[in-house]
Amino acid sequence: LFGDDDDDDDDNGNKIKDKDEIEKQKQSLLSHLKTTQSLVKVCAEQVSSIEASLKVAQENSAAAKPGQENALMTTAQMCRDKLWHHLDYKQYLTTLTDHTHIMDLYNYLTLLKEGNDAVRSKSMPSNDGSANGDKKKRSKRFDRDYYRTCVSQGLRRICYQFALSPFRAGIKLEDNITLSEGFNWDKTLPGENPNSGDGNGDDDIGDPKRWNAPVVESADPTSFASDLVSSGELVLLASMNDGDEGNMNQDHPEVNDPLRGCRYVAAMELAYEPRIRKHLRDIFKKRAVLTTRPTNKGIDAIDPFHEFYGLHLLRNKKVKDHFYPSQEEMEMETIGFNTEERKEKNEMVRSLQKQSCLQYMNVMKAEKSGHLKVYIHLPLLDDTSTDWYKKDDEYFNNRDRQDLAPFIEELKKIYYPTDGDLDEWNNQREQIIRLALKKFLLPYFEAE
Repeated sequence: LFGDDDDDDDDNGNKIKDKDEIEKQKQSLLSHLKTTQSLVKVCAEQVSSIEASLKVAQENSAAAKPGQENALMTTAQMCRDKLWHHLDYKQYLTTLTDHTHIMDLYNYLTLLKEGNDAVRSKSMPSNDGSANGDKKKRSKRFDRDYYRTCVSQGLRRICYQFALSPFRAGIKLEDNITLSEGFNWDKTLPGENPNSGDGNGDDDIGDPKRWNAPVVESADPTSFASDLVSSGELVLLASMNDGDEGNMNQDHPEVNDPLRGCRYVAAMELAYEPRIRKHLRDIFKKRAVLTTRPTNKGIDAIDPFHEFYGLHLLRNKKVKDHFYPSQEEMEMETIGFNTEERKEKNEMVRSLQKQSCLQYMNVMKAEKSGHLKVYIHLPLLDDTSTDWYKKDDEYFNNRDRQDLAPFIEELKKIYYPTDGDLDEWNNQREQIIRLALKKFLLPYFEAE
């Protein structure tokens, strides 16, 4: 009863370690516990730091996402692959010798730059928040305001869903006119490999369809536009303030046509494409005529002894007769001639052209002095009037009365889908062609 303490034995009657050893183990365990708690604390701090970094990264990502979306949207609205191919235009530029043709390319690229700048300024405003930042750099071409507005609203991307890209249209037109075999549908652009992509995701290299106008499947223009308006992709813009459309009655169906802005963009970019301008300019020079009529001052002053007598009633005289023919035209006219005959022909042509040039200079002098009204225009469709010299400016300047058929037929060959399309869609394409001619090309050629 009075032996060793029972607490010193375990349940099996074995001796357990003394109290000092137990205390030592206890302290060791406490030390391990403190170490573990310290490690947990450190880990917790690291987790907290990682969570904070993750939150910051998520916030930055959320802030950057709109910018990324804007960048993608901006790229899509610029339609780079529809408007130019740098290697093609670089190669084309090396073949040019005429300053006019070089300026055509410059003006086309300038137009595209204005459209792209309008897209950028709308999608990615300047960081300084200045509303006047773009105004300082704004183009002085106020006649392009409507074009810039349409492009900035994304209408360029919509119009090329049913219209052929202008630079491909230019290549097709040039080949149709200059090559005896016409355009080759297997044609590839410089730097392209028809057996593989060009590295930019173009898997349709070598596919003839890319040279064809896109076709909108299972939708007419009305339903196509309605769907885009409903989705917010297409907006109805106010009409431009110049030209025929600016004078339209507000009840005219054209005013409320949602695709009007799309056609305007496509027409303007088609009209500025350098190859289109080059070859349509040649057609214009061959067909353009000159007509003069006396003003009130001329009626009073011009008599058989006046220096301008004989110039006051010119009617439909070909403009090309006033200028020396090109080298190509001379070669065509002297095919089969020997050296002596060529020389005689050249001397005769130079003599006639000299007289015509002097006559043309006198016509310009008479116009400047106010004795004559001078009109350079295409042949009129209904030109049987006997009192034509009494007509006003509208009679000669009205594009609807001029014979545009040679231009329209050449453009239809390249602009319409070869496999056909709905009449409604082809009507949209014809409107683009007519707008390009009447609003942009013919006034420009006449001024030249």
